[in-house]
Amino acid sequence: KLAMKLSDALFNFVPTSPEYNCIQQIGTMYALRNDIVPGYEAPTVITELHAHAQHFAVGYRPLYLSSQTVLTFDSMSISSTLVTGSPLLVTHLHLDQLSLFLSDRQHKS
Repeated sequence: KLAMKLSDALFNFVPTSPEYNCIQQIGTMYALRNDIVPGYEAPTVITELHAHAQHFAVGYRPLYLSSQTVLTFDSMSISSTLVTGSPLLVTHLHLDQLSLFLSDRQHKS
């Protein structure tokens, strides 16, 4: 089980290579497999994730484009459950005051 709360934060995603995007990174995280341990009975519910964020933003800058995107929201709650043997992942997502900003200006670093 994992529960967390974030407040007044910015997650800035900058890809390191064009063939490894954020969707593939999330897929890699969930593609972990467990090794079998003799005598251990795995629980039915493998993962429970509960996250809440307030005044949060996600920034994204593609590698080879001069554009950037910022997604902001006042409040976000996500709850997810992964059950053994089930092909479904149950996820509840609640967003409040969502804004999307697109820009073609490049920040100088």
